[in-house]
Amino acid sequence: MAPYVANVGGCSRRRTGGYTLLQIIVVLLIIGVLAVAFGYGSLGKVDASKASAAKSILAGEVPKAFFSYLRTNGVPTTNTDVRSGLIDNGLSPQTPWHEDWSAKMVGNNPNAPIVGAMLRIRYPIGGDNATNYAQEIASSLIAAGDFPQVANAANPSNGVIYVYYKVSRGE
Repeated sequence: MAPYVANVGGCSRRRTGGYTLLQIIVVLLIIGVLAVAFGYGSLGKVDASKASAAKSILAGEVPKAFFSYLRTNGVPTTNTDVRSGLIDNGLSPQTPWHEDWSAKMVGNNPNAPIVGAMLRIRYPIGGDNATNYAQEIASSLIAAGDFPQVANAANPSNGVIYVYYKVSRGE
């Protein structure tokens, strides 16, 4: 059967084949199902990659920023908040989960620079498995032989990890 040809105003137009509404809806449904399947499968991977980034920050970037801070300012007194100094030396002001972290000098004498004092970082871990990620990060920081500046990583409960870095006159 020949296609319908309309003669409008002396011009003939041929009706060409197009997609029906049903075909368009089916294609959109298939695209939607694939998008949901891909999105659902990658949700856990986002938090896992953020946990990996947090481990890298705590193992590499924090010590680098802190030792740069020490070279410029010397060993701060105990109970000194050194967060702004670490940020000034290149550390991001937020975790990969867009939460604030804190940094404070801890030790026995609150009034004097202490050789052997420690920098304590309170680092919140976010996501659905925050406590598990915090425990995993703490364990890997303690076990890693290539990060000797990490003295301890403790209290990975409620998705918050505390990491302690050794400070000595040699840094």
